[in-house]
Amino acid sequence: MPRKKQVPYNVIRKKVDEYVSKHINDIFYDRRTKKLKDQSAEGLLKKLLKVKNPYMLRAVNCDTAEKLIRRIIGDNMSSSDEGMFGGFLEDLAVRVSSIAIGGKKAAAEGIDIDADYDEKRYQIAVKSGRRWGNNQSQKRQKENFKQVTKTLRQNPDVEPVCILGICYGNLRETSVEKVIYKEFVGEQFWTFISGGHKNLYTDLIEPLARKANKYEQDYDKEYAQAINRLVKLFTAHFVNDEGDIDWKKILEFNSGIDPKHRKLSLQA
Repeated sequence: MPRKKQVPYNVIRKKVDEYVSKHINDIFYDRRTKKLKDQSAEGLLKKLLKVKNPYMLRAVNCDTAEKLIRRIIGDNMSSSDEGMFGGFLEDLAVRVSSIAIGGKKAAAEGIDIDADYDEKRYQIAVKSGRRWGNNQSQKRQKENFKQVTKTLRQNPDVEPVCILGICYGNLRETSVEKVIYKEFVGEQFWTFISGGHKNLYTDLIEPLARKANKYEQDYDKEYAQAINRLVKLFTAHFVNDEGDIDWKKILEFNSGIDPKHRKLSLQA
């Protein structure tokens, strides 16, 4: 089969811009705003105080209610943002592959893209960043690559190639050859799935920046309101009459055995 003609870069850029414009609000911005909006102040504060390390918060001198609240909600939202935006970035990579190299949704478990391209049958698993999954997840991914390779090789005319594609980050090598699969990271990955266009990985910033200006204002307003609500509740229940944070009460809430500490009511 002859190599497919390279899709012009301006076509890819236009369709990427359209995809970002259409989907980023639903997949990312709207979801992160709802995460703040849909939880009561009491429920959110309980959740944050239960999972954060109070010893660390004291060690970094969170000595005012606002400083502590900004720290714990900031950590929580940053982690959540990584997950939500990672999902969007993975979906965007699948879309780019469909435009440029004929990628389609794969039928095999653990494979995101099935692309018949450049006389090979590419089976691509897409991950947002280098730190993906635990050991069990990584082991399962390798097994998925093994299984899809075994299945495709039943047809002698098919040359399967498995790729673990990682959207950002880098390696000293442009790609890493594993026994079972190849690993493409950052520029190398976006260049491959776009059919050889080396500028895409940097040009992706532009449509994202345009949408950030539009949607971040709504988020910033909701974020500020959430901080004010949480500071008010926290102060009412964890700041003593002298104006100091009651760390003993926070530790009892976070780690105490007595059920009365865990069932602490945060109604103002």
